[in-house]
Amino acid sequence: MNNATLKKLFILVFLSIILGIYIPFFFVFVNAEFLRLIDPKYLPFAFIIGGIGGLSFAKLFELIEKNLPVKTALILFSSMISFVLMAIWGLYNFTNVPKNILVFLLYSWFWISSSKVIMIFWKIPTLIFDLSENKKYNSFISIGEVFSAILVYLLIIPLIENFNLFGRETFLLISFSSLFIFSAGISGLNFENISKAVNQKKEVKKKGLSLSNLIKNGLFKYLFMSVIIVTFVQLIVDFSLMNIVNDKRDYLNFSLASFFSVVYGSMRILELIFKVFVAKKIMNQYGVLGGFYAMIFSIGLIYCIGLLIHNAGDNSALVIMILAVAAMGKVMERSINRSIYLPSQNVLFQAFDKENKSIIQSYITGLGVPIGLI
Repeated sequence: MNNATLKKLFILVFLSIILGIYIPFFFVFVNAEFLRLIDPKYLPFAFIIGGIGGLSFAKLFELIEKNLPVKTALILFSSMISFVLMAIWGLYNFTNVPKNILVFLLYSWFWISSSKVIMIFWKIPTLIFDLSENKKYNSFISIGEVFSAILVYLLIIPLIENFNLFGRETFLLISFSSLFIFSAGISGLNFENISKAVNQKKEVKKKGLSLSNLIKNGLFKYLFMSVIIVTFVQLIVDFSLMNIVNDKRDYLNFSLASFFSVVYGSMRILELIFKVFVAKKIMNQYGVLGGFYAMIFSIGLIYCIGLLIHNAGDNSALVIMILAVAAMGKVMERSINRSIYLPSQNVLFQAFDKENKSIIQSYITGLGVPIGLI
């Protein structure tokens, strides 16, 4: 491995670690505060607003990406996401705007921002590595996020909650500060030079690359529909878990934030196990389609778990089991998604023309996730 590749890997692992700090603090905050201040029946409205906002930001990102060098576009957009989060944190912390309204907006913003930040992160390997390097390093570069997320979920957040080290609004401060660092980290990567990037933008424009043209491509259609379906499944599981926790939270002997930390920390531990012991075997045996087969298995498992919970009744003796099984459904879905499905999807992006694949990835993820939300 040469020094240039080693430097790229070091920066990508660093960005991965930052991502593992940004998402946990933000997600635990919005889940716990939503249940504390708002009824879960309003979650679908937050999903819809998140989807509409996501489509708007996808269009904005497309505009930025087509007119600016790749590195500039990624830094600018990730910084913009951080500024929006900082503005809402300021309103939450220093104004009298009703907290329930701000938490509702933050929950919607989480789905908009996290999908875009994850898209930005996974764009980078497709742009700076070739196909063989991408397959080789994909799992490795995401290990940093897994380890940092496990640390945050299972140690740091429960410690903060149990000892009341600081208020939950500080979770938002940590989140947007992490995104600033994430944006700065991107600047250390070596993309194509500016003149080459500008020529690529012109070439994209000349070809008239658009969703209506791309949808005729079989691989694009396959990836696009898979993103919509996976997003839909994630939201159904999230919605179900939030409702069950809200209904049974009187039985919890610790805070909601700690509960969600344990659930998502367990998810990341399982994700790590899958990445180390399962993902490579599936990829070797089934190729890049292994990730999609794994998600089909995950969806079937979630359906069985849903039937089990539905038929368990409301006997108080079963409450802990219901919570545990519901949480397990979430753990299985998200860990398989992150450890096997996303790396498989990322490798398939390499099949598109080098000068177009970044824009195509923006279309698939940037539009697929918001449509799934709506």
